[in-house]
Parts: sequence; structure tokens; C-alpha cells
Amino acid sequence: MTTADEVAEPTVAADGRAPLPARVLRAVGRNPARVTFVVVVVVGLAYALLTPPLTGTDERDHFTRAYALSSGQLLVDQQGEQFGFRLPTTYTERLDRIRGSYFLPDRTAFLDHLGDPAPDGPDTFVEGGLTAAYAPVPYLPYVVPAAIGRWFGLSLELTLYLCRVAGVLAYAALLSLAVRRMPTHRWVIAIGGMLPVAVFQASVVSADGMVTALTLLVAALALRLSVDDELSFDRGGGGRRVLVEAGIAAMALAWTKPPYMAMVLLLVIPAIRHRRRLAVPLGAVIVAAFLLTAVWGSYQSANARPLNDPGLVQPGADTYAFHGVDPGAQADHLKAHPFDFVGVLRETFAHMGWQLPRDLFGSLSLYQASLGVVLGAVALLALSCVARDGRRELRLPVPERVVLGGLAVVSAVGVLGIMYLRVNEVGAPRIDGWYPRYFVPLLPLLLVAVLPSGWPKGVLRSPALGGILAGLLVVLQVVAVAGLIDYHFGSPDGLVGGGDTASTATTVTTVTTTADPGSGP
Repeated sequence: MTTADEVAEPTVAADGRAPLPARVLRAVGRNPARVTFVVVVVVGLAYALLTPPLTGTDERDHFTRAYALSSGQLLVDQQGEQFGFRLPTTYTERLDRIRGSYFLPDRTAFLDHLGDPAPDGPDTFVEGGLTAAYAPVPYLPYVVPAAIGRWFGLSLELTLYLCRVAGVLAYAALLSLAVRRMPTHRWVIAIGGMLPVAVFQASVVSADGMVTALTLLVAALALRLSVDDELSFDRGGGGRRVLVEAGIAAMALAWTKPPYMAMVLLLVIPAIRHRRRLAVPLGAVIVAAFLLTAVWGSYQSANARPLNDPGLVQPGADTYAFHGVDPGAQADHLKAHPFDFVGVLRETFAHMGWQLPRDLFGSLSLYQASLGVVLGAVALLALSCVARDGRRELRLPVPERVVLGGLAVVSAVGVLGIMYLRVNEVGAPRIDGWYPRYFVPLLPLLLVAVLPSGWPKGVLRSPALGGILAGLLVVLQVVAVAGLIDYHFGSPDGLVGGGDTASTATTVTTVTTTADPGSGP
């Protein structure tokens, strides 16, 4: 007799087998990790190749950071009050030419620069923007393709596309591993990491793709170590492999963006539950990871571009960001009025209103996805909460769920807190200059924390629901990609028309530049 906890089987055909569509859906639904890898690679490459160069959020600065790392420049160079790197003389000129060509009436004019020569001339100082002193780990996927571009004399534009492809592959590998290691609600992690905004960020040169993948991976590995009693930590056992993965992922996350480091504290739970075997190694990992974060955070604070610069926003904009900034005075203000920050958070979310979910689910840099894509993304994430893959799922005890949810909230508040300290006017009533997409890696983890283990029961446990979910995700991504193509290459009324190329490019670059949480200590 089939119990409520068993996976419901579809109606069988006359030959004793389930109908072909049902078998396909079940096969897909049972493999969220494989689906994740394939969808991210296919859709990610579409975004990478169809998004014009240097139109990702702060992509110019991120690419410069990666290009400098490929020549061995881990630390930044300082010239006056600016921070940057030593790069060939024509580097800036070549980038300006690529960026400016996008704003010509011919939207595809940037393709003419694919065959340009590589930057040449003696090394000179190049300003690195807000990302100059970012930790190096988010840029590791780009180092090899950037070095290949330098060694073989490829154009900066072609090198940029190679970096994008490498970023997609790295994100697909790490996210699929996170889904595979997650002990329960794997489709939540899969869909959360495959929403259009998440895949897009991994498809342009940016720090955000690796931050999202590593945050989800650390959480998945910590929970697996905590609740999977079948893991063996003897020589050759699967537990040792998971333990090594957790150590490497935690160390990597340490040199990304500081607020997401809270997820490393999840390793405290398996360290306590398996203290005889894991207390020492996991304790060492936690201490080492936070020491690495502190070391780079101290360096970055001393070598980052000052954010007290009204020129970073459009003149006349209604914002508290980039003027009146004094981190020390802001910290003193918070110490004197600690409960005021609750009102600041409330006013921040109230001020954004509907724009908060629109940006969280539909912001693809210069292109804002349609309302249909935004609502579709919300619906898919909700549907993932009841999708099961039919494989063994472990129950998350209440302590694990409470800690996971608490750390997700702490990370989110940490993101906003750093932005308030380093980007906003002292005593500002709200927080400006931040992106809701900073919450992308935290949202699926928060959902896992609030969802009860072993739910749902009955027919919804069929893995076929996961297959349906995967199909709907592909449809959503196709619609998002089509909208992005139309925005960049369709009607000239979208972003640009004629006019002066240089001034238009400068204006757009200025308006879209803000500071990431990594700018904080």
C-alpha cells in the first residue's frame, strides 16, 4: 500500500510503462544538479554572447581588475587619491572605443573591434574604479582567459568574451555542486541560482556570480555535514571529500565579499554535532576563514576609492549616497542611536516599494526585464518550494533551520549596514546606492530555513513536478533573453539614439555606477 510519504507514480500505459512525457519529466525532475549545469551553461552562454561588451553592471571595472590579476597584480597601485593598476598605455583607449561604439546608432558597431590589436605600449597607471581593491577570488575564473588574451595578442573585446564564457562554466560547476550536496529542498537552491538575474550576473564579468555560487555551496556543504549520518570520515569515505570541499569553499568565500562570510558560521553546527571527528578541522577552517576576511578587509579599507564623491550619481538625483559620507561619524551615530537603524531599514524598503522585487528578480544591468518575467521568477521560486527530486532527502532539525535563517538575515543586514556606513550621508534616514540583487544568494537559503522538512506529502512528491519546473524555467529564460536582445539590438528608442557618443557613454557609466558591499571593511 502506498503511504503518504512515498512518491506517487503516474498512471501506467497499456504496456505497463508510464507514458513517455511522464517518464521524461520524472527523469529530469530526479536530477536537479544536472539540470542546473546544463541550463546555466546554455542560458549563460546566450547571455554572455548576446549582451554587448562592458554593459554589465560595473563590468568595465571588474574586467580591469581581472585583467590586472592575469598579469600578477594582486595588490593595487596608488597615484594621488586614485587606486588602480599598471597596464599598457593603450588599454584605456581601447576600452573607451569598445564602450563608445555601443552608443552609435548601429547597435552592433562594437563587433568591428573584435579584431583590434591587444593593448600595447609601456605600462602606465590605469584607474581601477570601485572594484580595484576587491578580493581576488571572484575573479579567478577570468585569470586564465585574460592571460590567454594577453599572450596571444587578442583584442580586449575578444578577451572579455572569453572571460564571460569562463565565468559561466565556473558558475555552472559550483552551483550544480551546491545543488548536489544540499541535503533537502534541492530544487529551491537550483531555481534560486538559475533565475534570470542570477545567471545574468554570472554571464558578464562581475564578482557577483562567484559570490552567489560560493555562498550557496558553503551553506549546502555545512548542512550536509550536519545532518547526513551516513557520511563516513574514515579513509576513502565520502565524508572526507565533503569536509575538504567545505574547507576549500569557506576559504574561497573568505576572499569575496565580507557580508556573506556569515554562512561559514554554519560549520559550527557539524563541528558540535560531530565534535570528536570534526571539531578541530572545522574549527580551524572557521578561524582561518575569518582571519583571511579580516586581513583583506583591512587592506581593502586602506586602498579603496573614497565614496564621498557626488560625481558618482546623476546631478540632481534624490539620494543620500556618495555625499556627506564619513564612516567613522556614521558608526558613532549608530552607537549613540542603535535603534534608529531599524527605522532606517523600514524607510529603505518603503522608499523602494515595488522597485525592490523588480530589481531583485528582473534587473539585468541596463535592461529591466518585463513584469511578466519578474512575476514568473517569483512564481517559479514559490513552486520550487514544493518540488521534490524523488531521491533521499534529509530532515533539517529546527536548530539548523533557525541558524540558517538567522545567518541569511544577518548577511542581508550586514550588506545594508556596510552600505549605510560607507556610502550614505551621516544620519541619513534611509540607505541609498545599493542593489537588491545583493540578496540573490540569500533568498533561497532563507526559503530552505522556513520550509518544513519532509514537505509536501502525497502527489506533490512526484519528481515529475521538478521536470515541469525545469521546463517552465527554460521558457522564462528564453523570454528574458529575447527581451534583452530586443532592448540592446531592437528599436533605437530603448537606450540610445544618435548624438555625441563620448558624452552619452560617460553619462550612462556615471549613472549606473554604485558601490558594492565589498567596498566595506
